[in-house]
Amino acid sequence: MPGEGIHARAVVAALVAGAGDLPSCREAARYIEADLSAAGPEREARALVERLALLAGAADLRECAPPIIGDIFARTRLAERHSGLFGTSVVESADADVIPRRALPVVINPS
Repeated sequence: MPGEGIHARAVVAALVAGAGDLPSCREAARYIEADLSAAGPEREARALVERLALLAGAADLRECAPPIIGDIFARTRLAERHSGLFGTSVVESADADVIPRRALPVVINPS
């Protein structure tokens, strides 16, 4: 479709702006841009969509979660890529305590 690349790049730019200074978001955007510019992007479409979804998740977390949560997500999903193997990221022990407290505040942090 004519103009398709322009719209895709606009989406990537908006996600980068939303992700701000979270780790590896700009690098992920560069990979996405390179994939979009490649002669045959269909070959790498799954990887491109996965990276795009992770970038969107990082941008969303930056907007609606405590800063440490967005930072942990971006660091473990974008900087330390494991390509869909959820649960295999290296999470520092200090961060490992923060994640469940955010996910289950009532159970872990009873009032």
